[in-house]
Amino acid sequence: MSIFVHLTEERNKNKIIQNGIKTSKIHYENIPKGVFCMPVINDFYATHQWLREIKQYNSGNEIIAVYFRIPDDDEVYYGKYTEKMIMGLSKEAHKTFLSLEDKMGFQTIIERKISSKEIIRIKNLPQVIGWRHYPKSHERKRCLCPACLLKGSYKSTALKELEQESLFKELIKATDNDKIKSILWKIDDLGLRGEIGSKEEKLINEYLNSNDDGIRTAAINCLTTLYRGNYKDKFLEIIYGKDSIDVIETAIDSLIRIYNDTIVEEIDLSKCNEETIRLINEYKDLD
Repeated sequence: MSIFVHLTEERNKNKIIQNGIKTSKIHYENIPKGVFCMPVINDFYATHQWLREIKQYNSGNEIIAVYFRIPDDDEVYYGKYTEKMIMGLSKEAHKTFLSLEDKMGFQTIIERKISSKEIIRIKNLPQVIGWRHYPKSHERKRCLCPACLLKGSYKSTALKELEQESLFKELIKATDNDKIKSILWKIDDLGLRGEIGSKEEKLINEYLNSNDDGIRTAAINCLTTLYRGNYKDKFLEIIYGKDSIDVIETAIDSLIRIYNDTIVEEIDLSKCNEETIRLINEYKDLD
């Protein structure tokens, strides 16, 4: 068994004890959702190196460590966050992390939820561990994801608008499903609300009818970010329909992003299948 640690705000502690660690939207191509974590090794600083960076983007709130154990042969993504992530076994992530001379910037992503039964310990940490700016960042092209380019940063909006225009040009030409998903996630990550024309909106809307669940999921998130409340009826239609549970969960998450947790009470359970009802009850249990 391999032990990992997930860093999160202290206010999430009780929910995690009861329900485990849920996946969340992340910013990597072909890895739309997951749990960020680190292999636990006999180097305290390296293991918890992300604390100051995470604290910086969570309004300075207290960050805690959630330690959990998963099978050695569970598949995970791992590597330096500035490089392409490698898919391998959890034990390989541990071995690779241990072998690195420079361990800064390493991370692991697990694509599934971590159950409460897998959690072995929750611990308070010193709030001064880790780095806030990755070494040699000035040598790389500036990243425009929300984690790296905060709202209000110098020329942030102008940079994002230029990037979004370029991405839509790519999207119009894209025919490969993986490429389409990647572009949609990148547009979503830019977080520019209502900043596209009707032609571009229609293009994203068409992807809601795709046969690829990954594309539909990316399109739902994209429309939620760009247009907020304009798609409530469409998302409810998805929840009441026969989509995969991943697509339905994305629609529920999107409604919560727009209207907060109270929207869950408005979903008509009589129109939902059994799996969707179980999922909705999980959301209610989190309140």
